[in-house]
Amino acid sequence: MTRYRSGAAIAAIAFVSTSMATAATPATNAPPSKYAEQCTALEAQWNSVLRAHEADKYFAKASRESEKGHADCKSPKLATQKSGVGHFKNALKLIGVKAEI
Repeated sequence: MTRYRSGAAIAAIAFVSTSMATAATPATNAPPSKYAEQCTALEAQWNSVLRAHEADKYFAKASRESEKGHADCKSPKLATQKSGVGHFKNALKLIGVKAEI
């Protein structure tokens, strides 16, 4: 009898852990976050002013900031996307362009 109970307990634990894993998985067709939308808009703005500001004093630093922003914006985590928005805003500020979001 002891074996039957322990086998049932193991099966129950396996079922619960599987259920918890599927419940924690985010939906793949979820709408983009507001930060993802801001990332897209800021990256487009960066790309549109990029060539006109290549000779600016802080362009190299701004370019590094935009690369960090691009990397952070790819993340599924909202906090990292928010950081990406900040990087893009800082990149634009470094070359004297006001972010349009």
